[in-house]
Amino acid sequence: MRGAGGSFPVICVRLPGVVGRGDFQPWIGTALHAAMRHEPIWIYNPDASFNNIVDLQEITRFIAYLIEHGVGGCELVHLAASEPMRIWDVVALIRSLTGSRSEVLVMDRAVKHSFAISIARLRDRFGFFPSTTREILQRYVMENVPAPSQPVAVLGPGGGFPMSPPVQGPSRSRLAEASQPLSAVALDDAASVLRDPGTKTQAWFCQRLPVRVDQGLLAELKRQAADRDHQNTRLCLHDRPGAAFHDMIILEHPGKYYRPHAHKGKGESYHIIGGSMGIFVFTEEGEVADACVLTTDDTVVYRVGADMYHAVLPLSSPVVYHESKPGPFLGEADCVYPEWAPDGRDAQAAAEFTERLRSVLDANQRG
Repeated sequence: MRGAGGSFPVICVRLPGVVGRGDFQPWIGTALHAAMRHEPIWIYNPDASFNNIVDLQEITRFIAYLIEHGVGGCELVHLAASEPMRIWDVVALIRSLTGSRSEVLVMDRAVKHSFAISIARLRDRFGFFPSTTREILQRYVMENVPAPSQPVAVLGPGGGFPMSPPVQGPSRSRLAEASQPLSAVALDDAASVLRDPGTKTQAWFCQRLPVRVDQGLLAELKRQAADRDHQNTRLCLHDRPGAAFHDMIILEHPGKYYRPHAHKGKGESYHIIGGSMGIFVFTEEGEVADACVLTTDDTVVYRVGADMYHAVLPLSSPVVYHESKPGPFLGEADCVYPEWAPDGRDAQAAAEFTERLRSVLDANQRG
């Protein structure tokens, strides 16, 4: 190629995933197709950056740019979108644009390695500024989301397109709906929340700002908990587990074991919204250093310092409170558990420990 470059210009363009109308081959196409059919969307490395996408419009625009400006010699360049997005945000945008009810399932992060493509040479050597990842995704979705009278096609063998279309897809009118205030949140609205299927409790992440929490939303959270045998439930006002700061509206119930723990280098605050709960801070040896009851008519806020062992004890069914603390969420490494507290596998030991905490609150009230 370099030998030819001396006599005429040669430009080798390395392409990422190319998307377009009716094309569902790259993983982003698989995600879109699943979203259109309200099927689970599988991702890995949700906090990794993604810009590995172009469409025919972008390729055509780049070729026209090269012809117009002229480039000599021998060149190799990578073409990709500008302004990478987190994979989590990519899927959230697809769900929002399609009105999808798909759950997002996270695979083992060790399965595959994620990477973003540098466009520095594209920008610095050629002076070309590609469309953003968001812009290309929006074009791709609009090319493939069917009109109200059109069904969603089914991928044929090997990903071929199309086959018989048994499922109706979302309408374009969904993309333009704006009847609710920007800050309104509904748990069944893919534009405002993303459900997290990877947690032990029910959880949703808010996908846009600003966010309001009103009595209607609290009632919706309570209904969700009641419909699932009073399962603990939370609404995360941040957009993903990797967010730098976490704000959560949490509903919890008595009768469960809430294990004492600490967060290394992180403190947290509790603000009661409804009901009542006990909160405890422990010494390193497991003695109760402080305890109080949070209620809306007395103590309403409690702050726990970094590295302090602490526990909560719901006293009403449910208790509703606002918790805030630094992120990101680190999975099993997010909490440090003391040896002096039961781990929860022995139900009797856990019940006895909980009863001891309850007796501390009773003694405080008598005193």
